[in-house]
Amino acid sequence: MSAFAAAGASIAVRPARATSELAAPATLPEFERMFATGACKGRLLLVEDMADIRELLGWVLKREGYFVRTAGDGVECLKLAKTMRPDLILLNYLMPRMDGLAALRQLKMNPVISYLKVIMYSAVSGKSPFWSAAMEAGALECFHTPFDMKTLLSAIERALRAH
Repeated sequence: MSAFAAAGASIAVRPARATSELAAPATLPEFERMFATGACKGRLLLVEDMADIRELLGWVLKREGYFVRTAGDGVECLKLAKTMRPDLILLNYLMPRMDGLAALRQLKMNPVISYLKVIMYSAVSGKSPFWSAAMEAGALECFHTPFDMKTLLSAIERALRAH
């Protein structure tokens, strides 16, 4: 079992369950309401294969004022990125079907969506070549899990302010 730090607390999560569902913590009418009232800080696409982490992160980000859509792997990420055009993608590395690094590389090769900002995260060892490969492929930042939510929220704010 892994631990995930959220809002200053450690939260245990169960191992990943296979899912092909595309969860949507926020609906389009909800985004329209948030945007109209000025309560929306930005549109995020959260890409995470572990349903519990996806739901938890989605809930925290939504509570912080972000419109959040989620995907369970890199294939779903690319589909949603093309239609949603999020302000930022939070992208896990280790996932089924297509991992996050492959998704990032395909995203950056597509001229229609190559401008999208991406923050990556992973539980892989700090010695893994993933970290440098992700930055070379175009990730703005990379985080090792578990991470502190305050750190992630600060990175999201920095990424959204960057041009």
